[in-house]
Amino acid sequence: MKNEKESRAFEKRSVEAELGRPSKSYKMNYTSPTDIPEHIKKEGFDYYWERTSLRGQHDSSLDSALVRGWKPVTIDRDPTRICDILGRNPLSSKYICQGDVILLERESEISIEEKEKNDKMAWDRVATHPAYNYRDPKNHTIGTVR
Repeated sequence: MKNEKESRAFEKRSVEAELGRPSKSYKMNYTSPTDIPEHIKKEGFDYYWERTSLRGQHDSSLDSALVRGWKPVTIDRDPTRICDILGRNPLSSKYICQGDVILLERESEISIEEKEKNDKMAWDRVATHPAYNYRDPKNHTIGTVR
């Protein structure tokens, strides 16, 4: 007697049923607290979150950003935002903050100029470094591998 197995090829199986998950889908409407609402944004400006402290210690990255033309966005631009009523972050009473980061803005032209300057500086480093053996458009060798 031959023991024949029944084929399961035509059975309907789903991953949800096998794993015990519900088969309905959920709508995920999560919004990150660092998403910038449209009513805050102004035309012709770029926005950037910068940290103010790292593990409770003052961080100089905010000072560096201010030197590069970034300015904090005041809290009155977002009436829905609740400031830190416990006073843990003194900046949050005047500016838009989320945890240890503060929202900064600057004109788009300044951002474009800074990006072009940084791109040129990076290109010059690659072009003049001996390890890359870069040739300029006139086929002159600028660097050589030693």
